[in-house]
Amino acid sequence: AQSYTVTDGVNVIGAEAFRGANHLKEITLPSTLTQLEPYAFAWCHGLTDITIPDSVTSIEGYAFEDCNNLIKIKLSNNITTIEERTFIGCNRLTSITLPDNITTIKAHAFDGCSSLTDVTIPNSVTSIGNNAFYECSRLMRVTLSNSIMTLAANIFNGCNNLAAITIPDSVTTIEEAAFAGCSSLKAVDLSEKLTDIGREAFLNCTGLSEILLPDTVTMIGAAAFSGCSGVNKVKLSANLTEIGKEVFLNCENLTEIVIPAGVTVIGDGAFNGCHKAAYITIPAGVTTIGKEA
Repeated sequence: AQSYTVTDGVNVIGAEAFRGANHLKEITLPSTLTQLEPYAFAWCHGLTDITIPDSVTSIEGYAFEDCNNLIKIKLSNNITTIEERTFIGCNRLTSITLPDNITTIKAHAFDGCSSLTDVTIPNSVTSIGNNAFYECSRLMRVTLSNSIMTLAANIFNGCNNLAAITIPDSVTTIEEAAFAGCSSLKAVDLSEKLTDIGREAFLNCTGLSEILLPDTVTMIGAAAFSGCSGVNKVKLSANLTEIGKEVFLNCENLTEIVIPAGVTVIGDGAFNGCHKAAYITIPAGVTTIGKEA
């Protein structure tokens, strides 16, 4: 049948219950339902929209994996977690409204949701897992929760239409490759409490024109801004002690670099390929300059 109504009184849709039911286009869920188990609707390629009743408190991982015609979903207002890989590969999902009760978005939750254009993450969210929005290639606008402390590895990697992002002041760490390949990113407003920028965090963000690091930053990982070929202005944190390997590799439009007084180590290839840099001010305290720096 193309449409199906789950009988009133059902509490749980079990693991893999409708997995691969490609004929299914519409499903009506009862107000008695409390739980969707793993893979409940995975690979339902005919499903275009679904409403999860507010009675549901738990949607488990992979529940809608590769539902590649799912355009619209209304979530229960009483779930607190988007589990791992819940919507991975839902590449026609155009929008998602996250309820205000959500506290956790787990790894790969929206990985490959390449039709999403706008995401607002409510302030109730305190944790977002790695790769949560990996290769959401049409994502243009994101509003982040002001309760998160970490932007996890690869969280927006490959979101090549993301134009601007404000990172709330709750964030202290940007992990590995968080914004790698965000080639349309023109403006980043960094947290005033940021301390750590992971390796390749902004790799190949070719649209960035300036990098202004708050003085709270003490660590920049290898290749963090490598390939940011549009950058012409950099302000480094006064509290940096080390500029890591290939941090500004091939930032070919960078014209002037002032290295803070506290820096003692400049890593291999840190400024390699910065062909337009006419002025590089190196403080007296630098004891190590790596090869091809």
